[in-house]
Amino acid sequence: LYLSSKERYGMLHPGGGQQVWAALEVWATAGRAEGTAERSGATVPIGVKLNSLVTPQPEDVPPMVSSSSKWDVYSSAVYQDVTRVLLSPTLRRIRLLLIARMGLELSVMIVHAVFADVTNAKFGWDAKANGMSMAFSGLLSIVADLGVLPYVHKRCLHELLMVLCGAAMAASGLFVMAVGRTPTTFFLSLALLALGTSLFRTAAAAIILNCAEREQAGQISGAVDAAEAVCRVVAPITGGILLEAFGVAAPPAMALVLCISGALALLEAAPPELKQQLTRATAAEFKEHSM
Repeated sequence: LYLSSKERYGMLHPGGGQQVWAALEVWATAGRAEGTAERSGATVPIGVKLNSLVTPQPEDVPPMVSSSSKWDVYSSAVYQDVTRVLLSPTLRRIRLLLIARMGLELSVMIVHAVFADVTNAKFGWDAKANGMSMAFSGLLSIVADLGVLPYVHKRCLHELLMVLCGAAMAASGLFVMAVGRTPTTFFLSLALLALGTSLFRTAAAAIILNCAEREQAGQISGAVDAAEAVCRVVAPITGGILLEAFGVAAPPAMALVLCISGALALLEAAPPELKQQLTRATAAEFKEHSM
């Protein structure tokens, strides 16, 4: 797969991956022969090693693309992947899911972009206090990824329900962050935001990739990564403008709107089978609690 992607992005000429693979097999065969000879007690002279057993021929080594053109080829290929996903009429569902996930990602990244400004304005925290609070949030994310997500999968909680539960937790945290005025409420909002983000981020990406055909998986995955990169650029600009124009409550308030909108848009664009699973799971849970 790695060599195929090299060919695709122009870093190896067509067929170069197969040539590299064939050369590696030759080297591996020579290495096994050398090991067998040493185990059998044969004396291998000090300079006679793998490099002397196999001498690669010029045709075994594919020509490399010049370094000046590598970035142009790579960026052009990534751009083509993204535009195919955003403009292709056959990928309408994936396009809507990707836009919905961008809304969820923006809601988190906007808050992260202006985190220090908000805490300094509300509580007068210095860099050390901000670092400790971000460490607290990161630790909760690790706990969620290693402890909560495996438990959720054991409970057979499918991806769409994970996205909705995670978005609900993140939205609750953003609301508390917007209206809270004490450090206690702020740490509560960080906890809700960290746990909710861990839930919806992975599940939303899984929904998008599961909707893609097998031959489109790499293209769709590249589009998801590119969308995240776009969010990383847009989020600081948006957060800074909101903070300067409307005050410290504006960035989390806008993030709350984006989070709810993204979750609803993803629910609307989700495949019918996931919606049916959600309906059945909700009905079964309601029946279990009613009894």
